[in-house]
Amino acid sequence: ATKAEKLRWARALGLIGNSENSSRLDQWQAAFSKGEEPVWVTPNETSDPERRQVLAKSRKDQLEGIFAELDKIPRKEIARRLLTEVGEPLLPRLADISNVELLVFGGKSETADDETLEKFLDQPPKSILPEISDLTQGLSPTASNESSAPLMGVVLLTDGRDNAGRDATRLASRLGNARAPVFPILLGSEYRPKDLAVAHLDFPQLSFKKDTRILTAVLNTAGFEGKVVTVVLQPSEGEPITKTLTPDQAEAVVTFELKEEEIGRHEYTLTVEPQEGETRRDNNSRRFALTIVDDKVQVLLCEGEARWEFRFITNALYRDEGVGRENVKEVVFHQPYIGILNDTWFPRTLNLPADPSDLANSPFAEPDLIVIGDVASEDMPESAWQLLERFVAENGGTLVLVAGKNDFPLYHNSPTLERLLPITNPRPIEITNHLSAGDPTERGFHLRLTPDGERESMLQFDTSSRIDNAKIWQNLPGHVWGIFGEVKPNATVLASADLGGNAGDFSLRDERKNGVIVHQYLGTGQVLWLGIDSTWRWRHRV
Repeated sequence: ATKAEKLRWARALGLIGNSENSSRLDQWQAAFSKGEEPVWVTPNETSDPERRQVLAKSRKDQLEGIFAELDKIPRKEIARRLLTEVGEPLLPRLADISNVELLVFGGKSETADDETLEKFLDQPPKSILPEISDLTQGLSPTASNESSAPLMGVVLLTDGRDNAGRDATRLASRLGNARAPVFPILLGSEYRPKDLAVAHLDFPQLSFKKDTRILTAVLNTAGFEGKVVTVVLQPSEGEPITKTLTPDQAEAVVTFELKEEEIGRHEYTLTVEPQEGETRRDNNSRRFALTIVDDKVQVLLCEGEARWEFRFITNALYRDEGVGRENVKEVVFHQPYIGILNDTWFPRTLNLPADPSDLANSPFAEPDLIVIGDVASEDMPESAWQLLERFVAENGGTLVLVAGKNDFPLYHNSPTLERLLPITNPRPIEITNHLSAGDPTERGFHLRLTPDGERESMLQFDTSSRIDNAKIWQNLPGHVWGIFGEVKPNATVLASADLGGNAGDFSLRDERKNGVIVHQYLGTGQVLWLGIDSTWRWRHRV
């Protein structure tokens, strides 16, 4: 950090400065900013040369001592002091003028209060993915219920680093459209030391044998712009793969294809070869591992009746090369039976164990993916939801919850289901006016992808262009029924309902109040909410 920056921090933290010497510190600040030595003692303070020399040395030594103390204070401690300790701490001042929601974020965010803030800063919870810095998490307020006050603004304490690859600028612009300005407080230096480092790795941790596996590495290359940088990918077994690049800015991206064929776990080390002049060399390498499986995804679908959405999802899974008909099991609780066959075509019960903690002997033990459709509460008792919670949180399973017109989730009263759902306050919407008929592309409401949704591969009908993919979504058939919900704080909106009337001013608050496709992590697994029952209509255009 520069001396100008250190002096600014020292004044903000109350380590130096008062009403009597404020103007003098302003002059020192201006001199440091110009790269000049400050005038430690002005002529009008004393005319005695010896006195001037002693006073100048005293002031300089005092300031250098403060700078040395600052060097020992970590950035999160600076943040804590600014929020709670300095002469006029930020949190109480904000609380005097507005409701304050405090978020601690990394790759994910969690709400905090005065009591938990100290604990979170001392030991960040693993649930926020502290190894990642995603500024969009810090720009996403969680309060979105009807009673919450309008968002006045976001105060963002950050060192400016963002290695998540998301579009924080676009999210900040949407906050601006909602008249909620962003006030960034920089905790750190604008000066980037000369350093090469592996900042972030993106790769599939689990993949099938036939998949194409791509490693995308984000490198810090500050100070080495215009110079050749060598990157080496070393498998635990086999020959290294070397690439060279010439970065034109302080960050660079390099990709490798991971051409493993053997089933099992494979370990790698990615290294940016050290160069002269680096500030440090302990961050030039990073190890990672992936697992290759030669297996099909096992899927269980549970449905009340074999509605169109059930048939569409089932047939799509049959055709999927990663699944196949033989790996899909269906349970349809209510289906016609005229006695010609020994039993109904699909099983009608789940055969749950008596012990709701006995996941190993439940129908949820083997699947990798479970899809729950429009099921009635009498067919899915509380014990079933408890087993599903274990399937997600402990087994790392994926649970998809699909809204239904008859029962699900409005006519369920399960505390476990409430925890599983990524939304709260679900409310049905049905279009019954002139928009319920006519051309499919003009019928009902449409879905609008969020920036997070645009990056999801499962929502990319066109992978070559974000703009072309957005056009496809705009021209998909609309929907005349759905269940919208308010998105939980730690969940991510992938698509929300666009009911018209606010084109060009679709705010973050609109998205989080009208979540239709919503994702959340739960334990080691994940849950996806689908608030429509008419994705089968998309075959008209896709």
